Amino acid sequence: MKAWLGLLLGVWICSGDCQERRLKIPLIDPGTGTFYVESDLGDGLTTRMLVDTGSSFSTLSDAMLRRLQQEDRGNVVYLRSQQGVLADGQAISVPLYRIGRLRIGGQCLLENVVVAVFPHSRRAILGLNTLARLSPFSISVDPPEIHLSGCQGREMAAGQKPSLAAAP
Repeated sequence: MKAWLGLLLGVWICSGDCQERRLKIPLIDPGTGTFYVESDLGDGLTTRMLVDTGSSFSTLSDAMLRRLQQEDRGNVVYLRSQQGVLADGQAISVPLYRIGRLRIGGQCLLENVVVAVFPHSRRAILGLNTLARLSPFSISVDPPEIHLSGCQGREMAAGQKPSLAAAP
């Protein structure tokens, strides 16, 4: 409830000056009524993430987590198991991990992002726990783009790694 309230207040409080500080990142519209955004995890594992405000957590598949662990050793940390309820009402327990870096659309850098890992998932999801860190945010349908605030970095050159000096 607290996250939703903060998210709503963040959207309402945004003034014209806030609009200028937002990054506009293109969304991919596959024609299915959903939007995806190109994202880089860790040291360059690229994937498309479904933008899903109905998902409490950003998610990765088990296979994607294993690849990330191999390619970005030390920046993938198991946190705990989390009980949750799927859209069909099924209760499950999933592991939560902290990943060192997530770059959205090549422009918006976030560090220490928490993701839930689903063993049989076929896609990555950019969920509310991550989007709330970028509030206020908005989604435009025409043109398809997401406007994000709260990014730690702007576009970085290929291969450039962000500083983790402030990371816990």
